[in-house]
Order: sequence, then C-alpha cells, then structure tokens
Amino acid sequence: MQLYPFQRMTWIMAALLCLLFPSSYAQQVYTNSQTNAVTGLCFSCSVTNPNNAVNNSNLDDYAQLNMGTGLGTVTMYQTLIFPSASNSCDSLVIGIGTSGSPVDNPYTSVTVQTYNSNTANNDAQTVDNNILRQLQGYGQAEILLKPQQTFDRVRVTLTRQGSGSLSNLRIFYAYRQPGLLPPAVDVTQVSACQGSTITLHAYTNDPQATINWYDAPSGGNLLYTGDYFTLQADSTATYYVTPQAQCEFPQRMAVTVTTTPRPPAPVLGVPDTVYAYRFAGVTLTATAADSAAIHWYRSDTGTTTVYTGNSYHFTVLTAGTLYFYAGTEQQGCASLRKQVVVIVSSNTTPPAARSGAAAVKQQQILTLQLYPNPASGELRFRGKDLSGSTAIIRDVNGREVQREVLQRNGLNISRLTTGGIYFIQVIAKDHTVHNGKVLLQR
Repeated sequence: MQLYPFQRMTWIMAALLCLLFPSSYAQQVYTNSQTNAVTGLCFSCSVTNPNNAVNNSNLDDYAQLNMGTGLGTVTMYQTLIFPSASNSCDSLVIGIGTSGSPVDNPYTSVTVQTYNSNTANNDAQTVDNNILRQLQGYGQAEILLKPQQTFDRVRVTLTRQGSGSLSNLRIFYAYRQPGLLPPAVDVTQVSACQGSTITLHAYTNDPQATINWYDAPSGGNLLYTGDYFTLQADSTATYYVTPQAQCEFPQRMAVTVTTTPRPPAPVLGVPDTVYAYRFAGVTLTATAADSAAIHWYRSDTGTTTVYTGNSYHFTVLTAGTLYFYAGTEQQGCASLRKQVVVIVSSNTTPPAARSGAAAVKQQQILTLQLYPNPASGELRFRGKDLSGSTAIIRDVNGREVQREVLQRNGLNISRLTTGGIYFIQVIAKDHTVHNGKVLLQR
C-alpha cells in the first residue's frame, strides 16, 4: 500500500498519540483476573480451566462452564476483571463459544452485565443476535457491547431452565477498546502576532464524530464545535480539543497559541494631511522605535509595499487625493499603520519665483471646538461653519474608524461601538485643519 505524504503524516501522528497514552486507548485492554460461582442445586456443575479466560497470551484457549444435572433454576457465572476502570467511550468485546456446530443462536440462556467494583450497572442483556458477531458460525462468536457507564468487570451468566438450556459455555477472552480515537491536529504549538486572527485545525477519522474546543484540560467552557476554530490571538493561551460522538473522548489534546506583541506604530514626520501641486515632488517621513525599517503602503491592510525607508520621495502626476500608510515590523509582527493623505491640486508647479518654496504646502492647524464632551451621539462645532469639510475620526492607536463629508456644522459618532478617547480632524475647504478629541461614552 502506498502512503501519500498527508496519509503518512496522519499515521505517524496516530503512532505518537499511542505512545503518549498507551493505557488509555493505544491497545485493547484485556481482563487479567476472574472469579466464578454456581447458585442453585446442581450435582455436576463445574468450571473447567477458569483462568484460560484471562490468559491473554493465548486467545484460542478458553474456560468452560459445564451445566450438569440440577433441581430448579441453576446459574453459573464467571466474572472477568479488568486491571483498571473503563473510559466513558469504551466498548466491550467478549469471546464465547460452545461445543458442536449449532445452526441457530444457542446463547439465549446466557446474560452479560457490567460492574463497577462490586456494584452492578444494571445493564444485563440476553445474548441475542443483536449483540452477537459470528466468528465460526455460532460455535464461536463475540458479544459486542457499548456500556453507558464506567465498568471494571463483566459477568457472564449461564442459566439452566429446563432440558433445552445450553449444556456448556466457553469463554475465550474479554477486552475493552476505545470507541473514539484521539483527534489529529495540524500543529500543537502556534506562534501569532498579538491581535491577529488565526485558525486552529483538528479532525477525526470517525464520520459520526464532531470536534469540541475548550479552554481547560477538563471541565471548563466549550468555546467552539467544528474542525476549524477561528479566534483572535489577544494573548498567549492554551486550547484543548477532543472528539465527541455518542460520548466525548476523555483526554483533551492541548494546542498552545503564543503571541508576540506588535511593535508600536511609527511616528509621522509630516502632518497626516498634506497638500501638493501637480508634478511636484513630495517627501513623506516617519520614524519607528528601535530604528526599525519603515514600510510604505497604499492600503491599510495590503501586503505590497511601495517603498521601504524612513523618507519616501515621489512625484505626483495627477490631481486628486492619495492615501499612504506607514508601518513597521518586528519579529514577524506588523504594527498598526499611520495614514497620510496627500491632496494634489489641479494647478501645475508654482512659478519659478516660488520654486524655492517647499513642494509640500503645510496647512494651518487650528483647535476644533466641539460640544458636548463627553458625548454619545451628536457633536456640534463652535466658531467657523465647517459644513462641506471632510471629517476623519481615529482611535487612540491612530487607526481611522470613520470618515465623512459634513452636511452640517457637526457630526454623529453613535456608530462607534467602543467607548474611549477619539481624535477628530476636520479638513476645511480652505485647507485649514481643525483638530480636537472627544470622550465617547458607552
């Protein structure tokens, strides 16, 4: 059989999990001790080779319950004891047989019941065809059970009620095995930038099972159900994953997400709004902590840089509004980006008499007088009528959260969902800039 890379990795993962938790689910767990008894008046009842049922070095030998002649109802039983208690997902298999080659189910006088220590789980069942799997016809078969309670032993009982009852019952072995395998995960150690969105992936080969994600190795809160768990990595944390079908696999696998803090946003060396003439040269500058390199972008979220360096010089060719973003990166994590708006006039380069002037015209900066402050919705401006101006609102990290052209001498901030301090910049039609801040109450 050829194993493709993905299949090979899956088998390797399964083998590693078996090594990590061998006593829990890596192998079938067989019974290793037994007791037996007879109840009622029986003259020749006996149990032959009782320890063969728990001699797991040879699964072909067996103990035999021999039902002799008796008066009234006679029962014989053998209790097969496991070295430890089951998990809630374990199934139970018991190998049984009888002499001869019966053509029909001969085990209707046999019952099985699980126990936890010496306490019966009250789940006794008659061995009918619903729980019986034939191996060599009815002469040798297996009882297949899915106990709903924890168990550490199982009792097999043969009852004599009249001449048609089974005369001998062979018990070969009993073992329990996991109803579910542990989950497979892509990675158990994930590195992420603080505040970034990541997706964790786990899966199971059982088509009936789902994947549960928790915040604790046991108990805790169920965070998500599904193979792909998407979350925002705000801080280092460990998540715990396990499959569930009719029951939940008892051991959860840990997946640790280690976060790296984002570097601080760069400091702009120019105003966040500048003006230029067409065909003029423009230089945008910014600096970063620890002398990290500055990356310039044309988008707040794009990954393509237009330049790397503290000073970005370019020539504007067409009139209009251009947006640039300065960001930095450390240890693979990007900072928030600072926006610079370049408004390019349709006029051409100034006359030669003015050629010595700066190509970038810096605007007049004024204080924005606004009320009420704090506020939760509508803001009004005092002084100059700023209707028709462009208003830009940024949060404390410098990220733009709202932009609009004012239809009145004020604006509404009720769309902002998070309370705190916001910075408001209004760019008037005469190129004056009015800066202010407001405390948003929520």
